[in-house]
Amino acid sequence: MSVTVRLPENGLALARRILGTRIHDVSDAVNGSCTVVVRYPDIESVRQLLQFGDHIEVLTPETARKRISQLARDLVERHSTPAS
Repeated sequence: MSVTVRLPENGLALARRILGTRIHDVSDAVNGSCTVVVRYPDIESVRQLLQFGDHIEVLTPETARKRISQLARDLVERHSTPAS
């Protein structure tokens, strides 16, 4: 599956190191951001994008946006109370 993300232009070098050959296409930077198309074998693989924290936005497909959103909610819930 192809996932389109937006990240700051200064994060592109890091994206290339982390995502490597998964990167399929990179757009020219506009207003300090670039668009990157990343290929994954399945929806669960998009969790790799969590490494970018708040420096990335998943644009398409909607299923990938929803999965990242759910994973982020799960992280917030897990870290909202003191560890036992």
